[in-house]
Amino acid sequence: MKKRYIPLLYLFLSVNAFAQNNSSAVSTPDVFPKTPEAASLGKFIDIPSGNYTGVATFTIPLYEIEFDGEKILIQLTYTTTGVKVGEIASRVGLGWALDYGASLSQQVIGYPDFYGHSQRRIINPSTFNPNTGSSIDKQYASEATNVTHGVPIDLQPDLFSYSIIGDNGHFIVDADGNRGIPMPYNQTNITDKGRKIVNDKGFIHEFSSAILSATSYNTCNTSVSFEYNDPNYKINKISNPSKTKEISFVYSLTSNTKYFVSKVEQKLIQQIRHSGYGGNPIPPPIPENCYNYTVGKDPILTEIKFPNGKIIFSYVQSIEGEAKRKDLPGDYILKNVKVMNNNNSVIRDYTFNYYYKQSSSFPTGIQPFYLSFMDGVDYRLYLESVKENLSNSEYKLEYYTGNNNQTLPHRMSNDQDYWGVYNGTNNSTSIPTFKFQNLNGGIQEYTGANKNPNLNFGIIGNLKKIVYPTKGYTKITYQNDDYLNDNDIIDLNSNAETNYTGNLRISQIESKDSKGGRIVRKFSYLNPITGKSSGKNFGNQNFEALVIDEIPMGSNDIGNPWVENLLLMNNPGWQTSTVRGKAVGYEYVQEIYEGNGVSFKKQYKFDNEPYNDYVYDPYRKIQLNWPMMGFQRGQLKEVIDFNSTGDWVKKEEINYDYDVYFNHKATGAPGLGAIGVGTVIKRGGSQQPYMYDFFFIENYWIKKLNKKTTEKLNGQEIVKEETYEYNSSPKHTYPWKVNTFNSRNEKIVQETTYPLDHPTETNMSDLIDMNIHSAPISKKTTNITKNIKVEETKSTYGKFTTKNFVLPQFVYVNKGNNPINTTNTTTDKEISFDAYDTYGNLTQYTVKDVTTSVIWGYKGTYPVAKIEGAKISDFSATDIKAIEDAADNATLTTKLKNLINNTSSAMVTGYVYEPLKGVTQMINPNGTSVYYNYDAYGRLLNVMKEDINGVKTTVKSNEYNYKN
Repeated sequence: MKKRYIPLLYLFLSVNAFAQNNSSAVSTPDVFPKTPEAASLGKFIDIPSGNYTGVATFTIPLYEIEFDGEKILIQLTYTTTGVKVGEIASRVGLGWALDYGASLSQQVIGYPDFYGHSQRRIINPSTFNPNTGSSIDKQYASEATNVTHGVPIDLQPDLFSYSIIGDNGHFIVDADGNRGIPMPYNQTNITDKGRKIVNDKGFIHEFSSAILSATSYNTCNTSVSFEYNDPNYKINKISNPSKTKEISFVYSLTSNTKYFVSKVEQKLIQQIRHSGYGGNPIPPPIPENCYNYTVGKDPILTEIKFPNGKIIFSYVQSIEGEAKRKDLPGDYILKNVKVMNNNNSVIRDYTFNYYYKQSSSFPTGIQPFYLSFMDGVDYRLYLESVKENLSNSEYKLEYYTGNNNQTLPHRMSNDQDYWGVYNGTNNSTSIPTFKFQNLNGGIQEYTGANKNPNLNFGIIGNLKKIVYPTKGYTKITYQNDDYLNDNDIIDLNSNAETNYTGNLRISQIESKDSKGGRIVRKFSYLNPITGKSSGKNFGNQNFEALVIDEIPMGSNDIGNPWVENLLLMNNPGWQTSTVRGKAVGYEYVQEIYEGNGVSFKKQYKFDNEPYNDYVYDPYRKIQLNWPMMGFQRGQLKEVIDFNSTGDWVKKEEINYDYDVYFNHKATGAPGLGAIGVGTVIKRGGSQQPYMYDFFFIENYWIKKLNKKTTEKLNGQEIVKEETYEYNSSPKHTYPWKVNTFNSRNEKIVQETTYPLDHPTETNMSDLIDMNIHSAPISKKTTNITKNIKVEETKSTYGKFTTKNFVLPQFVYVNKGNNPINTTNTTTDKEISFDAYDTYGNLTQYTVKDVTTSVIWGYKGTYPVAKIEGAKISDFSATDIKAIEDAADNATLTTKLKNLINNTSSAMVTGYVYEPLKGVTQMINPNGTSVYYNYDAYGRLLNVMKEDINGVKTTVKSNEYNYKN
């Protein structure tokens, strides 16, 4: 669906009427806001939880879908990145996100990728000069500044964040306009401009980008730049590699919202007119306060359909009898989740309970028109509890409040620090206090807002405690992030050696079980050698609220008259991106465990080196904004375990190489060693029609080189070392050889190959096309010290059924120093996968001449009969079909018993299920049964054994009780 669009998040409105939106009073990147749902999910991907960032993720599991050998978790997640003043709660409450297996979001840098054109322009920084260069350079600059074409052609790639089965991370779309390039590089295959993502096991994730409509507006500008499809995505379908099974996602409800996004506050301090500018045309006015708001319609997940059942999501707009959602009118709140099997039996039934907190004040002095999108800015939606009704079990949640139950301010409040976190001040402006150099070189001081962080207020609204169904609990304590001032950059906030940010880190996690057992995990972020903070700030340290900009006031020619403006702003370019949005990382983190009579410590060391970050510089006319620099940071380099006396007992050391080999596959930066070049261009005002600059999009394949493990045992140090080798001209990112030196100082080598190593072998090209890259094809383990081959295996693939599925066919195993023999009649053949059904399920296999057949029921989702000693072709196709299509469990039981009674030459075992719970009856080859009984929640209650006379005896029972 098309929407009309203004580049918004920081929209500064001094637009020359003659330049068609080519220059503004502020030279800052346009970074478009995500919806509340996309933002809540993006926290998990953008700032991965872990000790390096001081962030933890807590989950409330709802259900686990088993899908063709993979597990997809449906859960609520809470990532402790800190609640911001302007943050809007998702449909499951402030700070929480509904995670349902796959997500994709797009962070727009500049303008949305590929709007109005199918490929990104390839710019060569060494030759590009639109002022004196070739006509094509001038054309590209003209297109990028919207001077002649009406629609800007974007020269900066957007950054995508994704989460799929077994992988999450980021990518850009290549300049070819189709293929995505994972960052860092891996074997995930991304096509269709990011809408189709296949993991390295071949599971296919298909997203849609044309089902969300959101229009962004600014109160100071009623013009429209262009139209585009909103860059937000919904997962539509997940398929297994053979496409015989799928999970589909249904969106049958739509929100209809209008909400405040951000405020732009700016003050014109100085204006200088250059190059004979005589005053006509009049420079555009600089409005002091402008509001960005969004009108949106967002499809909402209402059902997940998977082979064994479905999950139903039910929503409400009222939790207290009100007519609409208070904090975000027009949107919905998740109230109930039901998991149902294919018999429509309810397996899980969750109810979500919420409450609102209202701020003590509402924005004042607002024009009546603005109130239409400010409805709800003074309310916050909190998740209070999650109750599973079948088992009567409940999660209860508590959040931090201030003194006297103080709440967060309204979302437009000026009372926030540089990072957008509440700091409890009473600011009348959002522009900070600071000193600056004006256009004449003089020093001026502006007295404005106090934007220093304050933990007492910063923790308000953040998760404090989770009480579990067992009545045990987890309690979370926070600190502000800190970092060591290296004196390279003058920090206007503090002259102290250690500086603090408003973002939060975990200080302590206290856990207590229902029996009173207690353990406390305390976290220290100090460098153990210096005793000082090991944190480094990779974001802005110099928060000057200053913008200097040039505005051309005539035609696009050299000698153009121009105006130079100096403005003060509430946020000219700091922290503009949510991607990798936590600025501080820690080189060292100590995790101290105390409780239940034990204490010990683990110390982690991470890569924390600076890597060419772009930060806001107010004195640059061109600002570069690329948030994915230095993604090597956070790589684990060392783990040391200490005992209760402080002595180390185990040490692991890991080394990596950051290899650019695969960057040659990108088309956006030929010969430059990068995967793309971002180009920022704007109209110039002095002796050049265009001003421009570049940033290089670096990418790496993170290669693990070696790992050394040292343990102390009886006063001796036991060392185990692993080294990893890769092909000199690699076809994939997996090591082909792992060398291990064990505790006996023997060298063991394991060599592994993958489909990409065998492109000409039978059916390997099919696996490669399906992106099944991680499946080992051959493995050989050799004891080099003893010159003995320990074992060698080789797997081959064949095509089966009428659909020509490519599936495993033979496994060969060889021991000793003779080479493996993979001919069909060799004694090295260990396993033969003989037959599959139309779902891709294995129906017959042979191990060392013993054949086993399998019959699948419940629409190909569960094995219902195992037949040992017979081929599937030995049985009537009609009888097999009757078992596969049994209408109910009683019919299935009868059919299975008939099969057992009528089969004398093989051993038949039958299985009956309650789908999504488990096996309810196992029928033995002698006709007796074992019965498994479950409670309403799907937990095993007892096991009963039946003898040949039909008498049942309980052989195992379980009780599940919760402490009151």
